[in-house]
Order: sequence, then C-alpha cells, then structure tokens
Amino acid sequence: MVRHRIRQAVAELGGEVRAVVSTMLLVDVFDLAPEASHLYWMQDDVATGALHWGMDGATLLRGERRVAAAADAILAASPLAAQRWRSAGHTVHDLPNGCDVSRFLAPAPGKSRIEVDLPGPVAGFVGHLNERTDLDLLAAVLDEGMSLLLVGPVSSDLDGARLSRILAHPRARAVGPQPFEDLPLWMESVDVGLVPYRTDDFNRYSFPLKTLEYLAAGLPVVSTGLPANDWLGSPDIVEADTPEPFARAARKAVISCADPRLVERRRTFAATHTWARRAETLAGILDLRT
Repeated sequence: MVRHRIRQAVAELGGEVRAVVSTMLLVDVFDLAPEASHLYWMQDDVATGALHWGMDGATLLRGERRVAAAADAILAASPLAAQRWRSAGHTVHDLPNGCDVSRFLAPAPGKSRIEVDLPGPVAGFVGHLNERTDLDLLAAVLDEGMSLLLVGPVSSDLDGARLSRILAHPRARAVGPQPFEDLPLWMESVDVGLVPYRTDDFNRYSFPLKTLEYLAAGLPVVSTGLPANDWLGSPDIVEADTPEPFARAARKAVISCADPRLVERRRTFAATHTWARRAETLAGILDLRT
C-alpha cells in the first residue's frame, strides 16, 4: 500500500524523481526510483526505540541494516547517529531537526494572550509527557520555589501516580495537548523552557524540537545532557542531569529571561536552524540547488 501510494504521489506531482529520502525500515522504497539518489534519514536509535514503540527490535535492526546498505549515504538527525554510521564506514551527512521560527516571533493573527494563573517565575515543558520524561526533575523545579506549566499530551506509559502528586501542587498545572499555532501564546507565560529527559541511550540519540522552539520564543533552556545540545553550541542551553542542579539551573536562568539582548540572541540563533535552512542543506547534499 505504501509503495502504491508513493507511485500515485509521484504521478500526481509529475517531473523526474532525483532523490528518495526514506526513514522507513520495513518497506523497500528505493527501487521505486532506481536511478535516483537514495538516502536513509536516521532519526532515532532503533535498538532502544523498539522498546518505546512496542516493536520487535531484531526485525527493526535487520530492516535498518538493509536500508543502510542500499543507501548512497546516511542522513543523521543527531551526533550519535552520525558517529555510529561513520564508524561503520558509511558516507554520513548531518541533518538534524529544524524549527518553524516565524511562528514563535509573534502570535497568530486573531489570537490573544493566554493568562496562566500561576505565580512567577514559571518553568515550562512543552511536548509529550511520557516514559522518556524524568518526573523527578519536574518535582525538583517545584521544590525550588518555581511554578510549573506542562503543555502537551500525557502518555499512558508515564507513572500516573507520580504525575498526579506533582500536579496536586498549587504551583503546578497541566493544560493537555494544544494547537501548534497556540504554543507561542503559552510560551509567553513561561520564563524558562525545560527539556527534562531521562538519561538513557534513546534520549541521547534524540534531537528535541522543543529546544529550538524555546529559543525561537526567546526563552533560555535547561536540559539534561544531550549530544544534540553540544552540536547546537548555544550559550542559552544549560545542562544538568540530576534534580537539584537541574532546578537550580532553571532558577538561575530566570534572571536573564527577559533581557532584550539575550532574547534577541536566542531568536537569532534559532533562525539559523530553521526547516528552510535544513532544506538548503539537503539540497546541497543532493546537488539540487538552482
């Protein structure tokens, strides 16, 4: 069905297929355009990701090896992915996630500020709350005297009892999933953006979109240690892996949150990592620029 739909899409678009970029491990799509360039875009660690996805790891790894062997090059969404495939002798290009910066520079037309009834300073987490999230880090932020705003869906694999205890705190609030266009409005009520990931291999392979979105909104970021942060190299991303240092870093980051020069620095930095820039990088790799 996937192969059939790809053929339909190509026919509808018309023109020549010059490249096939695939993230798929269980469906062979490169042979749909045998003369084109073939690239495998690795976005997650398959070995550890299988546990999160409820899939058979051995099957996924076999599929990944097959796709990588058939690809002309690997696109790596994270530094660890690039390191892994280069050490195996593959041609590798860095192509991490980007950010739709323009959406965070100003609220969507017709939208008004969302009032959050929480005392400042407010630490915010925007994204999926799931087993990848370290709830101890969030609890420590509350213990540090800050408010906590959680924006996004809650997965059933999360420790619900632990989350309920956190949300019982008078300075904590979860507002559930929100439309993407409203995220800048929620971030207007936040003083520091959090990336509270557990320290494990799956997270270390990740390149969180939320980090760039926080910066695009002008916010400082406190994150657990990730190779993606090293790759970005922003002075506005501070790392801490354990609860008390994480919470202290969040409190310290608030001091500079509203400094106009630093707000502009964060937004300018995020603007160098837009999806448009990533598209230019990909076009250069494929020599498709006009």
